Amino acid sequence: CHPSQDVVAVGYDDGMVMAVRFADAKEVLLRRPGKGAITSMMWDKEERRVAFGSAAGDCGVIDISA
Repeated sequence: CHPSQDVVAVGYDDGMVMAVRFADAKEVLLRRPGKGAITSMMWDKEERRVAFGSAAGDCGVIDISA
């Protein structure tokens, strides 16, 4: 869950990352499916980016402020 907004970032077994807004269940694709399951996610202290890591060793940072 986002620290201050009604949004959740969800990591899936196929490596996909989605953002979902609670108010209307609107979904936004943040990362297409990859090679391995998303195993960790964390928001940065500015609450604008979410970092992720996968079981396959993929990692990245997604800026959701745009």
